[in-house]
Amino acid sequence: WILPQIDLLTQRTDPQKLRFLEIGCGIGRMTRHLASIFGEVYAVDVSGEMISRAQSRLVGLPNVHLFETSGTDLAPLPDDFFDIIYSIFVFQHVPTKDAIRSTLIDGWSTLRPGGLLRFQTNGVTADSFRSAAKNTWVGETYSATDVRELAAQIGAHVVSIYGAASLYCFSTLRKPRPAFSARAIPADTQPVIERIGRADDPATEEIPAAGNNAWLSMVVSGFDLEAADTNRLRVEIDGVEVTPRYAGQVRPHYQQV
Repeated sequence: WILPQIDLLTQRTDPQKLRFLEIGCGIGRMTRHLASIFGEVYAVDVSGEMISRAQSRLVGLPNVHLFETSGTDLAPLPDDFFDIIYSIFVFQHVPTKDAIRSTLIDGWSTLRPGGLLRFQTNGVTADSFRSAAKNTWVGETYSATDVRELAAQIGAHVVSIYGAASLYCFSTLRKPRPAFSARAIPADTQPVIERIGRADDPATEEIPAAGNNAWLSMVVSGFDLEAADTNRLRVEIDGVEVTPRYAGQVRPHYQQV
């Protein structure tokens, strides 16, 4: 989950120079691997028992710091501190939307300008699921729409949202640097499409009209990535407006073509 995305997560910075926060570390299985990649790793969990076990498992790793949190905030951690915040298989077990939202907002405060917040939520929007009782196993839905609304409220740039309407909805938000936080996309911007291909296979220009591969990728020059994100950027295809699911640096498999 980390190494295939390492260039995008680190924004091509040496991982050993970065501070990484893991939300929902459990007994530290993933934390141990993160400690071998990043310079400093902070990890939090709502369970004091899990943190205690993680401390025992991770003895001897001086770059790991563990904290128990309330499940609604990240109170022990300072603002503008982390380069990357990451959470996977955690929010899908949180029973209330308010708890998910408040944790994300608190996480946002601890992220430094220019940093990335990448997290996975349960994005299922089917009425049959949303009306079912929620607990600490079957957690509340936090959909792609919820993510986009939150991003607009806190001033986050939405780099990507994948897996919308599924249990594995992955979102990546970037915290703008102060000098660019209010920058608009110039009305006279003339983007240039450098390359078009199927999202999973840049060498294939034929895009299916339906199914899992009915996504295309465009390499476009002329945009300022500090101003353009998927909440504000729109693409029109044959008269149909499409909201992009990714807007950022060229992905590695496209760079290799």
